[in-house]
Amino acid sequence: MTPLFSASAIKDGEKQAAKIAGISLFQLMERAGEAAFDCAQRHYPLYHHFLVVCGRGNNAGDGYVFAKCALNANYHVTLIQVDSERPLRGDAAKAQCDYLESGGTLLDAGDGHLGDGIDNGPYLIIDALLGTGLNLAPSPVFEALISDMNRTDAPTLSIDIPSGLNADTGHIVGACVVANVTITFVADKTGLHTGSARDVCGIIEMDTLGVEKEFSDCTQSVARLYQDSDIAKMLPNRLSTAHKGDAGKVLVCGGNEGMGGALMLAGKAAHRTGAGMVACLTHPQHINAVLSFHPECMVSGWEGDKSHVESRLNWCDVIAIGPGLGQNDWWSRTLFSLVLKQLNHTFSDKFLVIDADALHFLIDSPKPNPNQVITPHPGEAAALLNCSIKEIERDRLSAARALHKKYGGVVLLKGAGTVVFDGRHMSIIDIGHQGMATAGMGDVLTGVIASFIAQGLSPSDATVVGALIHGYAADLSSKNGIKIGLLASDLLTPIAKIVSQAAD
Repeated sequence: MTPLFSASAIKDGEKQAAKIAGISLFQLMERAGEAAFDCAQRHYPLYHHFLVVCGRGNNAGDGYVFAKCALNANYHVTLIQVDSERPLRGDAAKAQCDYLESGGTLLDAGDGHLGDGIDNGPYLIIDALLGTGLNLAPSPVFEALISDMNRTDAPTLSIDIPSGLNADTGHIVGACVVANVTITFVADKTGLHTGSARDVCGIIEMDTLGVEKEFSDCTQSVARLYQDSDIAKMLPNRLSTAHKGDAGKVLVCGGNEGMGGALMLAGKAAHRTGAGMVACLTHPQHINAVLSFHPECMVSGWEGDKSHVESRLNWCDVIAIGPGLGQNDWWSRTLFSLVLKQLNHTFSDKFLVIDADALHFLIDSPKPNPNQVITPHPGEAAALLNCSIKEIERDRLSAARALHKKYGGVVLLKGAGTVVFDGRHMSIIDIGHQGMATAGMGDVLTGVIASFIAQGLSPSDATVVGALIHGYAADLSSKNGIKIGLLASDLLTPIAKIVSQAAD
């Protein structure tokens, strides 16, 4: 787990950290530029020409230090400065002066198109335009430069953050540099791991600039980043003498007429991740199909019998409701209402995972429930908060907080850089890929989360590790040659292998 910080916290924290460490902010800038130069050499060892594009803030200062390092190492440097006739200020001005005194030259951004006149072979673009302070669309001058950078065939290394990306939210307003590599400094930023970040950051590296301890001692993180290496530490322990009753009982409710596949995916995913017993409550027409696809599952048809629902709720440890539930009044709404009513009055200690069509009905009864997990995608989140998808994607972390305030429990907001919020801790799951944008993926995730709750994990931990395993299984499938065209059912075997290997 890696702590993530807001841009303002890093700005304030690095000042305190530098003071504690007994160094100046200019020395930090020098370290940043040197780290970026080392990064460029590692990733692009055959490139000997750098096109450094500088803005007007401290990010430009990092670019000037980079350029000076490159000159001193006998690399060819072309440096473009925005509004070069206007003096820079502070440490950026000092870095510019040092570069010029080392024999460097600069061109004004308005003098021509990016890359004009470069004839010394392939070059690497160094993005030192805007940095982490951006919260509005770039001005026309910067937007034109960004567009030119993206149009070239040259690869790009962004210093601290791709220019145009919001460091807190991962949202893009206007133009944004599409980097091949991003090196960020002091601490990791939330905006590099959710929203549109994955489309523009490329490979992300982080350099603490030698003040990691000082910074962590004086700065509070706002979120936690989880990756596949965290899976083994989070899984529930299982004794050699364990039996199926120790591994929990999951009830999956859904699968209205013609939509049984979603229910089956959720049920099998629960078993594949270690649940001891799984039962499905579904439309009668799906009984034979469920038994054929998943013979280990106990399945029964539901036709409106209240006592049947009560009996199944009494049996299970956790309920997953929504996969294939549908949205009609008689079957879908009645089943959802019965489950919620029984949980509120008789089985208040049971945990509930709500997904898909069940979220539609949750809008009608938004009473906060500490024992539930909701797993909306951005469209469902927009409906739950009565806003637009654009508003959700503009600030995914704030959307997760708003969902928790209204509905309680644990919120999992799907998307690139899945966000999990439990009322105290904000987590980002930066794993998985675009091939997961296909029907049934969310149903598998629902079953996985329900399984881990049944096995004894807290709803929060079950949601985080469930999302990790879900995304990691997709990544493993892509390594085996399946990315676009990946099916939700393709994940069932990989998730079992991940759980088994992590438990060894």
